[in-house]
Amino acid sequence: MLSDPKSSALIENFAGQWLYLRNFPGLKPDPDAFPEFDDNLREAFRRETELFVTSLIREDGNVLELLTADYTYLNERLAEHYGVPGVYGNHFRKVTFDNDVRGGLLGQGSILAATSYPNRTSPTLRGKWVLDNLLGAPPPLHPQMFRILKTAILIALALCVKDWKLIV
Repeated sequence: MLSDPKSSALIENFAGQWLYLRNFPGLKPDPDAFPEFDDNLREAFRRETELFVTSLIREDGNVLELLTADYTYLNERLAEHYGVPGVYGNHFRKVTFDNDVRGGLLGQGSILAATSYPNRTSPTLRGKWVLDNLLGAPPPLHPQMFRILKTAILIALALCVKDWKLIV
């Protein structure tokens, strides 16, 4: 069923929701920090990830390839941005890498841009994204948050008791 071309919309919607590609049009990197970022590059980033996820699903790929794949889908604009020679034209094609420099979702511009601040990268945001979206295990609360929550709960309980005494 997924090999049917009609499933493309399903896969694109799935990737759009799961990987936040739907939010990508609103992404506004700082033009001073990233002067080469334009609408064509934005669209190429999004399309690369859609094609990558589509190929994994349709070819019944191993889930580990999400992180370890030695290939992606590039057109000339994206290949130029990544410094990959020999890719020409607007048509996206599968390109295999000879090294471990770029691989899987974490080597794709859409994910790197979506997990960064407008003017710089953010390993912390990226790590949280991996925990939330790939591992399904959001990071635990910071220990200080437990103290803050405990204080808030105690205050709320004290107010409730005070109000309860007024009612009785």
